[in-house]
Amino acid sequence: MSRKPPSYRRHKASGQAVVTLNGRDHYLGPFNSQVSRTEYDRVVGEWMANGRQVQIEDEKSDLRICELVDRYLFFAENYYSNGGEPNSEFMSMQAVTKPLTGVYSRIKVVEFGPIALKTLREQWVQGGLAQLPQLGSWKFFWVFFLLPSLPGLSPGGLDVV
Repeated sequence: MSRKPPSYRRHKASGQAVVTLNGRDHYLGPFNSQVSRTEYDRVVGEWMANGRQVQIEDEKSDLRICELVDRYLFFAENYYSNGGEPNSEFMSMQAVTKPLTGVYSRIKVVEFGPIALKTLREQWVQGGLAQLPQLGSWKFFWVFFLLPSLPGLSPGGLDVV
C-alpha cells in the first residue's frame, strides 16, 4: 500500500481541481485556487483519519437539501455555460430550484419523500415553472443526485413530473 498522498489534479472538462479517493472523484473548486487547496487538505485529511476510506453513507444521511442544491448548481454553472458565462438554461435551473430551497432548505435529503415532491410540483405549477424546458434538467437532478440518497425510492418507482 502506497503512503504517498492522492494527487491534486485538474479535471480538464470542468477546470475544477479533483482528487480521487477509493475510485471516487471529489471536486474541490477552481483548479489551483486557495479554496480548492483547502478543500483538498480537508477531504484527504478526513480520508486518512478514517483509515483511507471514504464515508459515503454518513455524508448522505446528514446532507441537507440546501447543500445538495448548492452542489448541483455548482456543477450546473460550469456545465451550462457559454465561454465561462452561465447560459439561459442555468438561469432557469436557478429558478426551478428556488421553491425547493425556499421550503425544504434545512430538511435532510433522506427526509424528502413523495409528499414533499408533490408539494414542490404544485409550487412549480403555481409559479409557472412547470412549462420551462429546463424542468427536464431538473429530472436529471432528481434521478442522479437526489433519488440515490433516498431510501426506498428508485428511478422507475415514482413519476417525477
